[in-house]
Amino acid sequence: MEKSLEKHIVRLTPEERLYLLQLVSKEDASLKRKTHARILLKANAGEGGENCTDEEIRKSENISLETVKRIRRFYVTGGLEKLRLAAN
Repeated sequence: MEKSLEKHIVRLTPEERLYLLQLVSKEDASLKRKTHARILLKANAGEGGENCTDEEIRKSENISLETVKRIRRFYVTGGLEKLRLAAN
């Protein structure tokens, strides 16, 4: 019998979604922060979200599957603060 994999479901609040959209468009934001923001926006299963699979995100961002999973997990377990994406 195949073991079921736990998936971290990203559900951004409207405020978080707006903040991440603004972060992605900021010229002075680091590439890493922008990539993490795009991962969350694509993974978002909440209102206005793309609800992409990890594989779809991996391909579109040209990053490792482990990175996608890690960013999902960090957001679900600690929010934007854990990813250092929250406004200071």
